[in-house]
Amino acid sequence: MTQSKTPLALAALFALILPGWLNTLHSPFNLDDQNTILHLVETTGSTYIQTFPLQYRHLFYLSFVLNHKWGGFDPFGFHLVNLLIHILSSALVYGVVWITLKNGTGEIRARALPVAFVTAALFGLHPLQSEAVGYLSGRANSMSGMFSLLALLLYIAGSLKRIPPALSFLMFYPASLIAFGAALLSKESAVAFPAAALVFDLCFMRGPLWGSFKRRLWGWYLPLPLLGTGFLAINPTLLDFMAEDLNKMDLTYALNQPQIYLYAVRLFFFPINLTFDYHLVPASSWFFQGALKVFPVGLVAGATIWAILNLLRKNAFPAFAILWFLIVLSPTNSLFPRLWSEAFSERNLYLPLFGFCLFLARTFCGSPMAKTGIKFFSSVGTYASAIAVLCVLSALLLNRNNDYRNPVALWNDTVQKAPQNPRTLHNLGHFYMEKGNLDRAYVTLNRLAIADASPFYQSQAHTNLGIIYARRGDTARAEQELRQGIAADSTLPIGYLNLGILYAHQGRYAEASTLLEEAEERYRLFRWGYPRPPELSLNKARIAFDTGRLEDAAREIRSFLDSRPESPEGYLLRGQIDLRQGMEKEALISFQHVTGDPEREALAANEMGAILLVQNHKDEAIKEFTRAVSLAPDLGMAQYNLGILLWDRDPSSAQARKHLELALGLNLPPPLQNQVQQLLASDPQ
Repeated sequence: MTQSKTPLALAALFALILPGWLNTLHSPFNLDDQNTILHLVETTGSTYIQTFPLQYRHLFYLSFVLNHKWGGFDPFGFHLVNLLIHILSSALVYGVVWITLKNGTGEIRARALPVAFVTAALFGLHPLQSEAVGYLSGRANSMSGMFSLLALLLYIAGSLKRIPPALSFLMFYPASLIAFGAALLSKESAVAFPAAALVFDLCFMRGPLWGSFKRRLWGWYLPLPLLGTGFLAINPTLLDFMAEDLNKMDLTYALNQPQIYLYAVRLFFFPINLTFDYHLVPASSWFFQGALKVFPVGLVAGATIWAILNLLRKNAFPAFAILWFLIVLSPTNSLFPRLWSEAFSERNLYLPLFGFCLFLARTFCGSPMAKTGIKFFSSVGTYASAIAVLCVLSALLLNRNNDYRNPVALWNDTVQKAPQNPRTLHNLGHFYMEKGNLDRAYVTLNRLAIADASPFYQSQAHTNLGIIYARRGDTARAEQELRQGIAADSTLPIGYLNLGILYAHQGRYAEASTLLEEAEERYRLFRWGYPRPPELSLNKARIAFDTGRLEDAAREIRSFLDSRPESPEGYLLRGQIDLRQGMEKEALISFQHVTGDPEREALAANEMGAILLVQNHKDEAIKEFTRAVSLAPDLGMAQYNLGILLWDRDPSSAQARKHLELALGLNLPPPLQNQVQQLLASDPQ
């Protein structure tokens, strides 16, 4: 095939890949998406708009900020960007393979386009890519992978012999290094890319059509230290991350990783029973420690040595697949320990799978075994096999992506596949609660509470059970569960926070204040992966308001609204605080910001009506009271205020009588009830 067929091949690739991912576009935010996206955009989003100083994963977070700027918090726009990144990455895979093989040696040159097409299709359709694309926070992996592939493509293009060296040094290599920098700013695990590019170079960039390695050495490899120095100069916090990681290096943890590598390879060739949260546990029996711990180390070590020895062979595809996989995966799965329950994540395989995709495509479209005379490996047989594999992968991908349609479905699937994983039970219970399904949440969290789980998950289980009891009105059981949550792990702030809120609703303000301060201290001292919630300031403001500490209340409500600038609940409380401080003008402005919540908007309208009435703007007051009762007909004070105002204007008014009668049935304070009863019993004439 010729270069003129490349646009047609890319169009076919797009048409092949796109249908498998369309069912992700309407998936909601999931798990860390709430924290990563919503909290970040609302609190620190503006820092990523600035070019300097560079922040941790600057481009990754900037992409979320821009997503929000262009489409708000509609998940569709975020998922669309994830999909576009993946499709572009697949196209880059095609370009890398096609250019490389077309300029290679031997019979593979004639098969460059089909090998490139199948490699890109395997990369684009493999179900293991679902987490990096369907899970919005997985964008760090796909985005870093996209820039790494772009860097590799530019590196390859600049290394062709027909490209003038000046053009390589002035355009292709600098552009490649910039793309590599963008990969690092998307996710720091891209640091392994130069070593992976060197392996690619040694395996494939040989023959008369390639420039000398000396050109690459001077134009690409030697400037790398300058790039690293520049990164450290403009982002000094990277030194802190590096120092922290170096202090965590653990050889024992590294020796466990071959077990993960082999598990990942198995999932590549047999992508079944994929799940969002793998419950991999280090084995404790002699058999597992002997056979399934030492054996993987020996197997991976042997495969690595074999691959290194075969790098320069004519058929370097198997060696490349092994070394590319190990090198690109090494930053997340090597010497730097993570919790064993988090040691394996599908999204970390996004770029490492490229090598195996290329190896498999080479097998399908140009295997040397096709020359053995075995019919299965004939040209027709291998292409038919490739088509069959792509069809199976498409079906598996659609099924896997369907799990992302909502968080409950995703975590239900995860619990079914890893029922002993406490984190899956915790997350499923959390999302049941978020959806308001308290019965299912109760059952799930009870399973977690009696499971052999860590103090962290025991604490979370009891705390969430306490919240469920509080919502059901059983405050005694709620308090009991919340205290059990605090006892299980006293460093977690969430139990203190919710028990403080419970006490505040009961009017136990002194105890509530103490508990909220305890929660505040734990958010400051301990890092659990979740930031201090703005709702902590809201509840502190409410307690301060109820106890007459108006300056403290004003300070806390300002802090809350800085993080939740459109909160109707926050502006309602701020207006009430302003009014209590005698700032009627400021109170009116605050109440005007209460929108989007009919109940709170009605309360704000009633407060505004009362202010306008005091200011003798009776017509405007009537409008606000009328708006209040239209938004919330069961708001007794609004019905009373409107009825009294209309009665004062015309005691014979049927409307006035109607609103007063409605107010009488809505739990008015006793003095007001007596007043209304006397008015209704009097003769309006």
